[in-house]
Amino acid sequence: MNMTTSQNKRWLRAKNIVADAIDLPKESRAAFIEKSVANDEDHEALRLEVMSLLAEDTGSGSDVNFKLRAPFPDQIEDTKRDGELLGAWRLKHEIGRGGMGVVYLAERADGAYQQQVAIKLLRLAGATPNEVQRMTRERQSLAQLDHPNIAHLLDGGQTEDGSPYLVMEYIQGQRIDAHCNSHQLTLRARVLLARGVCEAVQSAHQRLLIHRDIKPANVLVTAAGQPKLLDFGIARLLESDASLSGQATHETIAIAFSPRYASPEQMRGAAATVATDVYGLGLLLYELLAGDTPYQRIASFASASAAEVIEAVLQDSVRKASDVARSVASPHAAQLVGELDTILAKACAKLPAERYQTVAQLDDDLARWLDNKPILARPQSWWYSCKKLIARNRLVTAASAIAVIATVAGVISTTIERNVAEKRYAQVRKIANSFIFKHHAAIHTLPGAQPIIKNMVGDGIAYLDELSEDAKKDPQLALELANGYRKLAQTLYNGRSLQNIGDKAGANVALAKVRVLLEQALREIPNDNEANQQLALLESEEASLLQEERKYDESFARFKLAIARFEGILVRDPTHYQAGFKLAQTHLAVAHLHSDQGKPAAEFIAQGGQATERWAAQQKDDDNIESMRLAVLRRQFSDAQTAKNFALAVSIADSEIARYDALLANKNKNFTYHLHLQVALLNRGAAQNSLGRYDDAIKSLQRGIEFADVMLASEPDSLTTILRLARTYFHLGKTHSLCNDPASAQRTFAQSLLTYARIGKRDVGLRDRIQRAEAFLWMGNTSHANRDRAALRATINELNSFASLHPEVFAKAPPADWLTTVRALALKN
Repeated sequence: MNMTTSQNKRWLRAKNIVADAIDLPKESRAAFIEKSVANDEDHEALRLEVMSLLAEDTGSGSDVNFKLRAPFPDQIEDTKRDGELLGAWRLKHEIGRGGMGVVYLAERADGAYQQQVAIKLLRLAGATPNEVQRMTRERQSLAQLDHPNIAHLLDGGQTEDGSPYLVMEYIQGQRIDAHCNSHQLTLRARVLLARGVCEAVQSAHQRLLIHRDIKPANVLVTAAGQPKLLDFGIARLLESDASLSGQATHETIAIAFSPRYASPEQMRGAAATVATDVYGLGLLLYELLAGDTPYQRIASFASASAAEVIEAVLQDSVRKASDVARSVASPHAAQLVGELDTILAKACAKLPAERYQTVAQLDDDLARWLDNKPILARPQSWWYSCKKLIARNRLVTAASAIAVIATVAGVISTTIERNVAEKRYAQVRKIANSFIFKHHAAIHTLPGAQPIIKNMVGDGIAYLDELSEDAKKDPQLALELANGYRKLAQTLYNGRSLQNIGDKAGANVALAKVRVLLEQALREIPNDNEANQQLALLESEEASLLQEERKYDESFARFKLAIARFEGILVRDPTHYQAGFKLAQTHLAVAHLHSDQGKPAAEFIAQGGQATERWAAQQKDDDNIESMRLAVLRRQFSDAQTAKNFALAVSIADSEIARYDALLANKNKNFTYHLHLQVALLNRGAAQNSLGRYDDAIKSLQRGIEFADVMLASEPDSLTTILRLARTYFHLGKTHSLCNDPASAQRTFAQSLLTYARIGKRDVGLRDRIQRAEAFLWMGNTSHANRDRAALRATINELNSFASLHPEVFAKAPPADWLTTVRALALKN
């Protein structure tokens, strides 16, 4: 049977009243229904419709089992707390209740000033000290929110029975959907109102705060027409608590958010992200514009319990908004066709990756629709752009209309020419990308890569420089170029054990270009994950270079910036592969920084290990999992060395060597694994020296030398291998010296200095230069002990030449003392 328009509207209104009653106790429902229908033109018919819907649910008009009711209603105590004091506030009377708790109107009780607030008593009676501490931290973060469209969180605490409560700004207003309907707002007015909510959420996201429970009941519109978003972050408090037990049932999920408005990923138990709030805003906007939910089973009340709602959202398709609007006889149906259908479909997409990546992007498309500009969610074409141009100029004079037609003709002509140019441009861009990144991958995993490096640097920079000018108007291109320059900078020089050609000045120029490009892109796309990730990588690499120069405080500050950016990305997308991986690496880099200064690093190693395992839990058979766990092991070795627990250090090195041997048995061409194994052998030999296990140390160090020789046979100019080999010779020379074998010690120290000489004029870090200066000291002392005056004079001459080229090495102790010691030996001989 067909329903009239008025019947459809009444049925929709009745359905909304039933949905609103979900959060009320049974004894409050009758009064709520009476109040809700009182202002309707045909309130008797509406009341009958409401009761009919309720009766259909149970076959009786009494003792109604409300569908989609808040879970665990019995956990909210029914004791009235009117007049009770909570801190400086006195509860007046209850003004609402739901799945999260009971809300009271309260007023200032200490006479300091007059103010009314809303106090929410949360469903966490008997919270543990850890939970209270966590909630306090959450409140402190939420209290920082300062936006005119967000209800402020003012205070919080615990009642005498241990129930946490929150003190919030009291907002007098209507639910946003009721406001739109009672004021009969046009479609444009509804979009403008929703944009105010978008701005509020985007502001919070910039502070790395997620709402998690956006729904009509959480948005009130004041008498002045200003939307106010309530309960910001409260779902986070309950969500965290519900997850403490490690179980996520439909009921515990429903505590933390409203099933009808939850995103599919929330229903699967995933962490809330920016995409969660995009979905919530999309669903809110959908209902304001289309007049009903996009899910058929929920709209028809076929889904009753929270579990059934979750099933509907996970399984049912999102209906086209204009179709839904027509089905409820909405006057806005025709205006939804096309662009608003597209915007709503993108915002409400089932998969987070298919939604708008930020609230700002959703808000931007709404602004474009309001201004009759092409929306970004729709594929661009010249004809679509022309139609929008004409639509924006409907009221121009005849002369202006001619100008518009001429402009359209120009757009067509220019578009054809641009398509040809863009095709060529895309080809150059593709060549530059594939050229740089394919070569870069080869460099870091294969031996014999030095010729590739040298060719790549010159040609790669030429490609990138040619494209840089266009990046000023294309943030995506700016990101590609920044990534290219950054990878080229790594091959020029880096502060880590990666292949490079020792051109620090060139690397600094490339990194400066990276920063300019990224800052330029971030001005256009401030919340873009790729842009933020690249800037975090840049900050991490700059920190490593500063560490090489022993500028520890500056290095630590850069590492902290990088960590904050990686964490920001993971707030928006907890499954982000690179951000999770690089966050773990950066925590371990901070641990290395502390060990480098002789400071304990256990705290940072633990953070790196935890970040590694969080990331690894999301991967399957990823080669980098074992590499990251080995990196944790390497940092544990350094920390044991710092603590002078040399037995533990040897044990850790043994484990690391065994695991690298196993990796290389399967992937014996991976040059990076070879580098790490050679360093592990060097580390074990140094630790065995400290324990006085000289025979074992000699075996470890000699294996390290043999391994490095094999590597240099395939890669003679590998700067990293040369430096590690020189350092291994140095430690072997120390072993011979400690064993009272001065002749072998002198030969080995001489070999260390000869290996250092292979560096030539290439740049190395300050640490490596200091280590070379230490080799001069031991060579000088050993030559003096052996009474080899010729070797001593040669050593002093080389040291003086080295000191004149690199005075910064000897600017302070201990290298300054080493130089004085060796020069004093010359006077004795």
